[in-house]
Amino acid sequence: MFTNQSFRYKVLEYAKIEVKSPAPLSEKRKKYLDLVDLGPNENYCVAFVYWCYEQTAKFFGTINPMLKTGRTSTLYAFAEDHNLFVEQPEIGDIYIKHNKGHTALILHSNSEYKKKKTRTIEGNTAVYRDLDGDGERDDELWGLFERNKDLSQAFFIRL
Repeated sequence: MFTNQSFRYKVLEYAKIEVKSPAPLSEKRKKYLDLVDLGPNENYCVAFVYWCYEQTAKFFGTINPMLKTGRTSTLYAFAEDHNLFVEQPEIGDIYIKHNKGHTALILHSNSEYKKKKTRTIEGNTAVYRDLDGDGERDDELWGLFERNKDLSQAFFIRL
């Protein structure tokens, strides 16, 4: 493993600051994608995670341990090549969705992640709103959010 728990906690601090930042999503998205050399119409979930790791590396005066990429499939291959997968997720670990289509950060440890949802912090994700109170989804709001996710089939990376 490349980082310690203090490093991973700091990654989450930067992620939480970004979620609360009043900057327009378009500006946030651009800075994440620019950092990993991707164009403006790309998905930015991995780029957001990379940005959080980059800020933390600068804070500690060290090299960013995460591969510079904005692609989940590339991050997955990197983790596989470097034996970075772990069975039990911990705070600050990275999760990759079972279909390798999304990446986010683990916000809270959950030893029963196979049975209960786990709190995450994510970029390029949606929350759903029930605008008329009838219990159905009326609207999607895309951006940076804390979420409760089913991670029973996810992959977990510890850098």
